[in-house]
Amino acid sequence: MIFAHKNPEQLKRLIERLQADYCNFLISIDKSVDSTDFERAVSSFPNVSFVQERYVSQWGSYSFIKSNLAGIKQWLKTNPETHRIVLLSAQDYPLVSNDMLRKFWFEHPKTNFLSYYSFEQPHLQQHLSRYNRYYFFLTKKLIIKYPSDGHTLLNRVKDTVLKASGQFPLPNSNPLGYSLYFGSNWVRLTRKTCLYLIDFCKKNPAMEKYFSYALCPDEAFYQTILVNAPADLIDPISNTNQTFTHWNRPLEKYGHPLVESDFEALIQSELLFARKFDFPASVSLMNRLDQSI
Repeated sequence: MIFAHKNPEQLKRLIERLQADYCNFLISIDKSVDSTDFERAVSSFPNVSFVQERYVSQWGSYSFIKSNLAGIKQWLKTNPETHRIVLLSAQDYPLVSNDMLRKFWFEHPKTNFLSYYSFEQPHLQQHLSRYNRYYFFLTKKLIIKYPSDGHTLLNRVKDTVLKASGQFPLPNSNPLGYSLYFGSNWVRLTRKTCLYLIDFCKKNPAMEKYFSYALCPDEAFYQTILVNAPADLIDPISNTNQTFTHWNRPLEKYGHPLVESDFEALIQSELLFARKFDFPASVSLMNRLDQSI
């Protein structure tokens, strides 16, 4: 399942690169953009379909998880013969050949791949406020946080009103008392685990409500639910999502796409995928990766 919001030709290249007779592609297009160009770009591929239930995936909000779950539900219903779903963005790209990918998946038929870290680790303490405060996503660019950081008159009034409502007890804590885990939302899950996940969400709407008031809930949703799941109800978890992400950069370069100078680091990672690639800046790197495998 591939999530895209820009660069239809980049989506097409990714699907061309991953084409194989053992897989299907389910594309989720952000509702904020017209899907026509994306549909046209991949129209020649018989094994491509689109997620019907679309959402505007506002940064930091629960809407992206809603898009994820909508796609997973559709996949479970329409692809009963497939045993794994691999979540990618259109800005991912493989680092190994399709034969190597096939070999890897078939050697691990009952393993989930998702990275997770306990919030008890000191370097993650700074992110706890994303989950024990309330975030209200009013518009695409306006997010209200409760309790506020500042002590302006407006913030004091806002905090007083929200506190008086009685609907937002502090801290914002998950109703099942689960230990929180943090990690990448780009996961690779088995069918058994996906069935558990969808059933869990159906039976625990309060848990979804908890995450809907968090900031960047997609970086804790899968990890918290699945790491706390009963071992007999899901397949085992390997603590890696098999994706290279270049976080060891100066802060001002976090948003920069991967380029050809990153080639050696990607190859040496011995992982399956990397992100983020972006047209046209990453084209020469993508060409070099294709030539190397």
